[in-house]
Amino acid sequence: MAFAFFACVMTYAQRINLPLVPGKVKTTGVGHPIGRSPVCPPVVCLEDNILYFESGHQEFTIVLVDESGESAYQVTVPENVDVVVLPTTLCGDYELRIYDGSEYYFYCEISL
Repeated sequence: MAFAFFACVMTYAQRINLPLVPGKVKTTGVGHPIGRSPVCPPVVCLEDNILYFESGHQEFTIVLVDESGESAYQVTVPENVDVVVLPTTLCGDYELRIYDGSEYYFYCEISL
């Protein structure tokens, strides 16, 4: 009598807190604008291809920039939406950028 044992390995994705840092939007205006400090970055977690926003927010735009510097994905997120599902066709390393319409944006590296 033969027995076959199969190991079942289940992995659970973990929510990763994203370390967003501010970047300055390049403007093409004339003169020297008054410098302002960036606001606090949003609290964002990543689990698989899902972004979770831990606090309320105004409307903003998410841009994923690929390794060649090209925009691979862009979506506008309405005010107070707390979950954004990224397309499962996106695989690899990206720079996540969050633009809120101010002179600053927030970014970090993510792997999908």
